[in-house]
Amino acid sequence: MEKILEKDSVKCAVIVGAGIAGLKTASELYASGVKNCMLLEARPRVGGRLFTVKSEVFPERAYDLGGSWHHHTLENGLFLEELSLPKSERADFVFDIGSVIYMEHDGTLMNCEKVGLDALLNQLMQYIESELFGQEAEDVTFFEIFLRYIYEKHTSLSDRQIEILAMAAQNLEFWHGVDWKMLSGRWSEMDQNRRDAMVLNYDKIVGRIQRSFPEDWIKLNTEVRQIKRVGDEVHVTTNDGAVYRTEFCVVTIPRTVLALSLQEEKRMGRIEFIPPLNESISSKINKMHFGFLGKLILEFDKCTWENRCSNIFKAGIQKVHIDKEVRAARDFESFAKKIDSMTQDFKHYSDYPVAIVNMMAIAGIPSLIIFTKPPSTEYIENSCKAEIAKTFKPLIDIVIKAIGSPFDCIIDLESKITNNSDLKNPILKNVITTSWAKDPYSLGGYSACHAGDDPKGLVESINKGQDSRIRFAGEHTVFKSLGCSYGAWESGIREAQYILKQQRQ
Repeated sequence: MEKILEKDSVKCAVIVGAGIAGLKTASELYASGVKNCMLLEARPRVGGRLFTVKSEVFPERAYDLGGSWHHHTLENGLFLEELSLPKSERADFVFDIGSVIYMEHDGTLMNCEKVGLDALLNQLMQYIESELFGQEAEDVTFFEIFLRYIYEKHTSLSDRQIEILAMAAQNLEFWHGVDWKMLSGRWSEMDQNRRDAMVLNYDKIVGRIQRSFPEDWIKLNTEVRQIKRVGDEVHVTTNDGAVYRTEFCVVTIPRTVLALSLQEEKRMGRIEFIPPLNESISSKINKMHFGFLGKLILEFDKCTWENRCSNIFKAGIQKVHIDKEVRAARDFESFAKKIDSMTQDFKHYSDYPVAIVNMMAIAGIPSLIIFTKPPSTEYIENSCKAEIAKTFKPLIDIVIKAIGSPFDCIIDLESKITNNSDLKNPILKNVITTSWAKDPYSLGGYSACHAGDDPKGLVESINKGQDSRIRFAGEHTVFKSLGCSYGAWESGIREAQYILKQQRQ
């Protein structure tokens, strides 16, 4: 039975979701003098997709399973706010160290400078802009537009340039968390020259914002089931039957979870809107997708590899000599079809390309963070540590040897090796994985685009709100910083300012 709260408990705002968007909305409202808000969070913690965990094996080590970087630091408002604080109050950060190391599947380092890889990638992006941003241009997958570029420009490219570019271009999959055969070509920006900083760690930022408003504004383990417009109020019903009455409601749940509102099936995370989501939002909400980027964190007892570079890309197995195929092709359609058929799923999960962060270079920690894309993401999220370690050991050995380790790793997840002082091998002691794809309150990582998506259209519609009192915030509501934590942070400021402006009128 519904428990309608008393008249005097009508809130200025009820915020759904305690990620950085919800926290920042509450923080801005409180700083502007608002005293009666409620922030409802389904999880037993705040932070949303910003989630810092401590190692169970090495308590002094911490990792961000969700967002990890300050992106676009030149114009990132959250980063600039952090810089304005005393050093003791802000989270540490480290700018990416060195150029990306590109290696082939067998660990052979690609001579990127010799083939001019940066220039090739920049030209590829310019080609995409010229081909896909015209008024009549139809979006295609990044895979297809890449093949078009190779087909049209192969006479001015060497065999090795084509070969390396075909491998290196797939690094873009780990920016978006989407396979290049699904990823939108139009929205596949690859800014090679931006300056990003890894955060150490985001829990300090989340905690700082959380402490900027009253603790009793937050109610954890509280899933919102229904949001109903009733006259000049909004009634928000939770899983325990409570109904919160409010002047404004700001919904900050991920787009994937918001899309469940269009389905009849009742399931965890689904919110019923009365009236239903308006046509402007409902018609566009599936015109954007989610990336399924996974993280596999490998903790070693010591480091036996070099720490001169923080970012590594390891290509997947190459089943086709694309340089030979493009030179022999008679037309684009048959060439594209043949390459597509020869680059289907691999036999082993360790055969797929991966991106890697060398935490020894970043923070002096003998750990590697492996970034995965589907289907490897689903595999690591649903497998036990021992199986994951066994599956990825060949990949680990290839990578650490390629960056200077003279020794293979030894797996010891159960701490059976009690005296390892004489062992020169790095010992893998722990495996940590993400679970965003199967988490009912996220259903994926962050916003990304498949071919044919219309992110601008959705952002424009969702920023107008369900109506004047039911509003939305989150990384999916800010086009310029789509998918970024600072975009979600900015959206919290925007919605707080909207509420304050409405109150003044």
